[in-house]
Amino acid sequence: MKTLDKHGLPVKNCLGLCTDGANSMSGNHNSLFSRLREDNKELVLVECAGHSLDLVASKSMEAIPSAVEHLVRETYSFFAHSSCRQAAELRIRPHKPMRAREKRQDAATPAKRRKLLHHACAMRANEKKGRKIETRAPRHDQ
Repeated sequence: MKTLDKHGLPVKNCLGLCTDGANSMSGNHNSLFSRLREDNKELVLVECAGHSLDLVASKSMEAIPSAVEHLVRETYSFFAHSSCRQAAELRIRPHKPMRAREKRQDAATPAKRRKLLHHACAMRANEKKGRKIETRAPRHDQ
C-alpha cells in the first residue's frame, strides 16, 4: 500500500488484481487482495490461468508414474501365470505405428479395429477356459 501511494497510484483507480492463486495474495484474510479490497470494493480478483495450469500439470505428473507402474506390473502378472495367454499374445501381430501425417479421423478406424480385436481375443481366451463372461462388444461408432 505504501509503495502504491509513493508512486501516486491510488487503489481506487485499480480495476483488478491478477495473482498466482497463493493464499498470501488472494486469500480472504490478511492477503494483498483483501487489503486492497478494503479501499476499493469494486476490485476484481483474477487468478492466473498459467499458474493454475502449471499446478494441474504438476499434480497430474505425480500420479502418472504410480499408475504406469501398476499397469506394467498387472500386465506382466496377467501373462506370466498363464501359458495359454502367453501363446495367444504371441499370435497377435504387433500394431503398426500411425504416421504423424495421418489425420486424426483416419487414425480412428484402425483404433476401432484394434479395440474389437482385443475384445475378441479376450473373449476367446475366456471361452477356452470355460468361462462365459456376459459382456457387450465395443460399438463401432465409439
